[in-house]
Amino acid sequence: MKIFFKTLLYAVPTLGLMFLFSSSWLIEDYKKWTNLSNDTAKETIVIVKESQIARDVYQELSKKNLLDSSLYFYILARFDNQNEQIKHGEFTIPPYSTPRQIYKTLTTSQKKQYSFTIVEGKTVKTILENLSQRSNIKHTLLTDKKQEQTIKELGIKKEKLEGLFLAETYFYSKNNTDISVLKRANSDLNKFLEQQWQKRSDNLPYKNSYEALIMASIIEKETGVADERALIAGVFVNRLNIKMRLQTDPTVIYGMGDKYKGDIRYKDLKEKTAYNTYVINGLPPTPIAIASKASIIAALNPKKTQALYFVASGGGRHKFSNNLKDHNKAVQQYLRNSK
Repeated sequence: MKIFFKTLLYAVPTLGLMFLFSSSWLIEDYKKWTNLSNDTAKETIVIVKESQIARDVYQELSKKNLLDSSLYFYILARFDNQNEQIKHGEFTIPPYSTPRQIYKTLTTSQKKQYSFTIVEGKTVKTILENLSQRSNIKHTLLTDKKQEQTIKELGIKKEKLEGLFLAETYFYSKNNTDISVLKRANSDLNKFLEQQWQKRSDNLPYKNSYEALIMASIIEKETGVADERALIAGVFVNRLNIKMRLQTDPTVIYGMGDKYKGDIRYKDLKEKTAYNTYVINGLPPTPIAIASKASIIAALNPKKTQALYFVASGGGRHKFSNNLKDHNKAVQQYLRNSK
């Protein structure tokens, strides 16, 4: 018995030293591992699902040759960063990242962002079609649905969606829904429109901000020249004030729908649609396209002018006239220059 205790007395310190030595080596090796860059020379996309735990995340990182030790990753996640939980989403891992940098990316970085741009002058049909083609967004809206269903899902209290989104670039993460992007675009439009409505010029012929938005959409389709927007707004406001029809071609085209093949014929100008401003009085019932911020501002701050007419003069610009006689001359000049 004495021999056993004597042997144990010598063995325990030896085992203790071995443990301390191995622990010390393990700690040093772990430290080296956390700061050792991987060999991946390109950005790597990593997707962490909501239900995944650290082990699942390691397997995903290992498949992409970003990490090579499940034990050390567990220590990194469980003990070294107790207050930093891995987020779910899509992340971009930079080239040659160390394990510590990778973990920081997964816990503190913004998720990878995608962008979707709503372009001024486009119709809602085009916008929904473009959005439906995005592979990195969760699709909940169908382009072949009746518009009433889409309006209901978006919670918009209008009969048509046309013009009800702000022309802007919107960022989203993978698997965000299409409806969430459109809701932001509609909310941003409402905020901007209300801000500009409060700053509008006096004595405008609009009953509400929605009518101003309709006017802005017409201005958007009439010109792409920045310094003409307020002047065109001034012409249309003059016409509305004297009960003169707007007689603007973009409204005719919109009312024609799929029948428009690139040219407006005389009979098209005479055909009665809800949007043909050669036939109807006042504004059409809805916007005809997405209006830019600049066109909204122009509609609410028209330039004071005596002009009642304008016609293309080349280079995207227009010739403005105060009376029909001068306007007809400008039309003839344009026709001569077009030959």
